[in-house]
Amino acid sequence: MNLAYLLDRAADETPERAAMVGRDLHVTWGQLRERVRRLAGALWGFGIADGDRVAMLSGNDPRCLEIHLALAWMGAVIVPLNTRLSEADLGFELHDSGARFAFVGDRWVETAEAIAPTLPRAVLRSREAGGRGRDSFEEFLVSARPMRNFATVAPDSTLGIFYTGGTTGVPKGVMLSHQNMLANATIMTGGLGYTAEDVHLHASPMFHVGDVGCVWAALFAGGAHAFLPVFTPGGFVGAVARARVTTTMLAPSMITLLVRSGALEAADLSSWTTLLYGGSSITVDTLRRALADLPCRLFQSYGLAEATQGVCLLRPEEHVRARSCGRPMLGVQVRVADVRLDAVAPGEPGEIVVRGPTVMKGYWRRSLETAEALRGGWLRTGDLATVDEDGFVYLLDRQRDMIISGGENVYSAEVENALSSHPVVADCAVIGVPDPMWGERVHAIVVAAPGAAIVEAELALHCRRLIGGYKVPRSFEVRDELPRTAAGTVPKGVLREPYWRGKTREIH
Repeated sequence: MNLAYLLDRAADETPERAAMVGRDLHVTWGQLRERVRRLAGALWGFGIADGDRVAMLSGNDPRCLEIHLALAWMGAVIVPLNTRLSEADLGFELHDSGARFAFVGDRWVETAEAIAPTLPRAVLRSREAGGRGRDSFEEFLVSARPMRNFATVAPDSTLGIFYTGGTTGVPKGVMLSHQNMLANATIMTGGLGYTAEDVHLHASPMFHVGDVGCVWAALFAGGAHAFLPVFTPGGFVGAVARARVTTTMLAPSMITLLVRSGALEAADLSSWTTLLYGGSSITVDTLRRALADLPCRLFQSYGLAEATQGVCLLRPEEHVRARSCGRPMLGVQVRVADVRLDAVAPGEPGEIVVRGPTVMKGYWRRSLETAEALRGGWLRTGDLATVDEDGFVYLLDRQRDMIISGGENVYSAEVENALSSHPVVADCAVIGVPDPMWGERVHAIVVAAPGAAIVEAELALHCRRLIGGYKVPRSFEVRDELPRTAAGTVPKGVLREPYWRGKTREIH
């Protein structure tokens, strides 16, 4: 079962219907299939075979959709890379995945040269003004012999490897199969009511598994795709108006920018019916303004890459329970469990564990971590929660010290490693604290080495050289010492408590 059959079906049934729309963009399903066949043929001619990994380092672009579809068509594996990562992180993920080819947006050509100078690649010249260099993507495409039929693959064949940070800061590749993504597409289409009449705007980064899920859900429904290269409030409302967008997914930080910007006042958003949000916390003020000012229905999702993103869904009529992240999505079994993975009583805290067709195959080349995450058929999320009598889940905290800032995962251990490599830092701890824009911001608590002085700007610059910009602490606190437990560990719950006291929406 190859997910590419969804493209084949759409092109057979509605070849003249719009598949991709936007400013100077109108591609039908028939035209899209022909480009996908040609791209798959070009890769095949280059020597890429089923099961081979191909990386993508690019901003949002119609060709990103073509790349996703072409790799599925030929049975290869996509490795979407986060454009916000440091060169060190990107280099690790490229090497770890064993990618044999890369598609690179023109803004990241120098990065690709630095981290993988010998890796073959095709460059996507920006469609916006100022795109640099020649478009080797189109050159790569035009001379290819089309691959007429999509490859036959097993349902559990890997569709993509999606890197997520580990608790030690080492990225892990989440392997999701064709079956995983099809199940997620089925669940999303049913839960959000997607139809062939919809136009989905890819406003969230297309390297995130959440947006990849939207790629396949929209395709499952037969709806069209529109693209926003860089999110700004003005650019967003303009894209919605031009393409008559009906559905999109936004991080809470994007919603905050949107409702505060004034861009909504003169915008034609009459087509917009559905907003899916999640990935980080949303403030009460932002949610209240969104519910009042946006013309669409709001759905909140809770999930993680290891479960193809979707676990729980809070529907529009359920936002009276805004502290909840919703109830389990259809077809996904969710349990708030004790250490034996037995369900706890309503109101009692436990770990969220998940079972169902969306749960990952495992971590790429990480058998030990896979065994730790998958126990008895259950995926351990590491998130603590309670569940009420009606099945609504309420997130409490994380067993792992991950911070979600603006929809991006930041692992405290990685930031601590960067900080502690500076000679003036004797000890440090990194936590997430409330932020009205980003949901959480990275906050560093540092202890100076004897005789040394802490200069915050210097530490921030030091970190920026080692880790992605969004991981760099936005605020600092200097202490004489850090608290320690009897086991010698830093109790981060104690450090976080003063910042989160009285807050009700901590981690979703």
